[in-house]
Amino acid sequence: MTAPPPRRSPWTVPLWIALVLALGGLGWRAVAGCGIAWVDGTPLLDYCPEPPEPDPRPGILAAAKEREDGLEDELHRLRLALIDAPDCPPPPEPPVEIAEA
Repeated sequence: MTAPPPRRSPWTVPLWIALVLALGGLGWRAVAGCGIAWVDGTPLLDYCPEPPEPDPRPGILAAAKEREDGLEDELHRLRLALIDAPDCPPPPEPPVEIAEA
């Protein structure tokens, strides 16, 4: 007498399908990173995307950095001035009113 085959879980097939799809997606991403692209249904080897256009306004970043440095210097100067400033005198005592009975 032979033993009956072991029962499979109902999740076995969907989990295998999910694993194959995940590995296929990762493989596709790896192939795209290796210089292979699909153009109009045919593989294109040594594919390199065009580099992005350089920023036409390169001076903006330098101007912002220079302004930031100036503001940090001003903040440092104001902090030192605050440390060296004399203490404020205490406020005068309010006059005491005496109620007459």
